[in-house]
Amino acid sequence: MAKSAHVIATDIDGFMKKKTLNVWTLPWAQLYEVSSRERIKEAFQDDLRAALKAHALEITYGSNAVVIHRDSNFGPQSWA
Repeated sequence: MAKSAHVIATDIDGFMKKKTLNVWTLPWAQLYEVSSRERIKEAFQDDLRAALKAHALEITYGSNAVVIHRDSNFGPQSWA
């Protein structure tokens, strides 16, 4: 059975904390595996985005890959 967006977000947050990742780039196939789903519709993408936001995580859906990152200043750089 497919996991809920909340459960997936919790799993992703735990994985990223365990691996001390600020950014995780994964191909779509891996997101399907992580979410235990055969299809990911736009409505589920929105639900997952909202669930991740509760963990201070942001997600970007690209054509070839998905990027999940912490909503923090983890790589500060000076402009000058």
